[in-house]
Amino acid sequence: MVKGYRSVLGNEIAKDTTKLYPTEAYEQGVDGNYTGGRRPVTGIKSFITGRRSYLLKHPALLKPTPSISGLKASSTEPAAGSTVKVSARIGKGEKPAKVLLYHATGKFGAFEPSAMKKSGGAWIASIPAYPAGTLVRYYVEARSATTTGTTTFEPRRAEGAPLRYRVQATRRGGFPVRINEFLAANEKTNKDSEGEYEDWVELYNSSSKAVDLSGLYLSDSLNNPRKWKFPVGTSIDAGGYLVIWLDGDAEAEGLHAGFRLNRDGETILLVDRDKGQNAILDELKFSAQENDRSFGRAKDGEGKGRSLKPTPGKANPER
Repeated sequence: MVKGYRSVLGNEIAKDTTKLYPTEAYEQGVDGNYTGGRRPVTGIKSFITGRRSYLLKHPALLKPTPSISGLKASSTEPAAGSTVKVSARIGKGEKPAKVLLYHATGKFGAFEPSAMKKSGGAWIASIPAYPAGTLVRYYVEARSATTTGTTTFEPRRAEGAPLRYRVQATRRGGFPVRINEFLAANEKTNKDSEGEYEDWVELYNSSSKAVDLSGLYLSDSLNNPRKWKFPVGTSIDAGGYLVIWLDGDAEAEGLHAGFRLNRDGETILLVDRDKGQNAILDELKFSAQENDRSFGRAKDGEGKGRSLKPTPGKANPER
């Protein structure tokens, strides 16, 4: 840790023209004590080492604590809509008065506690179901049943380094609307309503009835399948085509998704509504794209993708 601070701060301290101590004082004070002034100043490493030694010998930290082992989740890749059961074992030493499971969503969400109940030889609690793509972090705390007031965390750093998993999207076939064609390197093919050459994707309705797309999503990431939501009232005619601009400008007039495609390759996803657990309804994976060459299915709504002459809003050429 001390070496890390030195590498981060050293150059900035050397360049500082208003510092109260010379750079040599900083260098000397990192590993040892600075002795160049009127009185010695305890260095960073000396302070940390001494403080650690003192705390490790402090009576309050030598009191017995419950021990936690065998912490595990019923699934590390749960499907959307599934709860996750977390279990842990408490050692035979210090008995716990309470065992708590903490969980949070996202990278910065606040942790919420829930009481774990003893079942057989383990303590058990469940993390509720979350939408596909959700990052879940969790850890366990065991509080001593005696008057010592001690507690134990697993993992030991608790919120600083919790266990984690990401909720997985399921796949559901049979949806009549397919990802039919897209252009990820639009240099001079066609312009959007703003007069700009932007990425786009075309959907095709293979059924004989119009399909309501309200509440469905488009995305290019399984970790975030709900990137852009179709506005209420969006539909696609029977046997029809619908073009959505993928330009990152969701506020523009018309259908403009809030993300862009990576011309070097990725996956486009058509995702179900929230009540459908955000299942993947269709996906089209692609590699690096050429300028002004689209990528689409050989026959509308069917087969794998291939390089095409762009035909937005029209049938794909079969050859």
